[in-house]
Amino acid sequence: MQRPAGGPRRILVTGSRTWTDVAPIRAALATVWGDGTAVLVSGACPRGADHIADAIWASWGGRVERHPADWSRYGRAAGYRCNAAMVAAGGTECLAFIHVGSAGASHTTRLAEDAGIPHPPPRTGAGGGKAMTTARTSGDAAEIAATGDLLTVEEAAQRLSLGRTTLYALLKDGQITSVRIGRLRRIPVGALVAYTARLLAEQNVA
Repeated sequence: MQRPAGGPRRILVTGSRTWTDVAPIRAALATVWGDGTAVLVSGACPRGADHIADAIWASWGGRVERHPADWSRYGRAAGYRCNAAMVAAGGTECLAFIHVGSAGASHTTRLAEDAGIPHPPPRTGAGGGKAMTTARTSGDAAEIAATGDLLTVEEAAQRLSLGRTTLYALLKDGQITSVRIGRLRRIPVGALVAYTARLLAEQNVA
């Protein structure tokens, strides 16, 4: 499926939740950025390739269209329904970042191919690494690489003008990522930047 006549280019992005390598995602997005009017269509996973791509695209000022999976309603089938909805919405190109044969990302790529949406060969790689050994509590490499500054929970809450309880809820939901240093939890400044960028992008879409 192609974009509507005269409409913006639509770049589908899909990838593994365990993907942490920022460089290939940034490089691939740069090749399709163009004049900045293209829409990035994402499955809105709070970690991994989706999360990294969303944060990069939004930080460049691009529009992100998110299709989050409804796990509470569809259970284990939610991811596949999300993939189908993304492809059905239409696209001009599909970028895939697949770690050890991720079933979900591979499924999206096959759907895109069946729909006639061009896509380069999927980027594959280790994608894991130490930064993702404990998923949400360890944080995404995208945000760790964005800045060397680490904040305490209290400092992060102050920067966002939020209470500690609210910030802990965001951490638990995976909306803001953090790292563990021994028994201490620290939040990269880049994680706050990415979270704010997503909020702005969602408001612009709305």
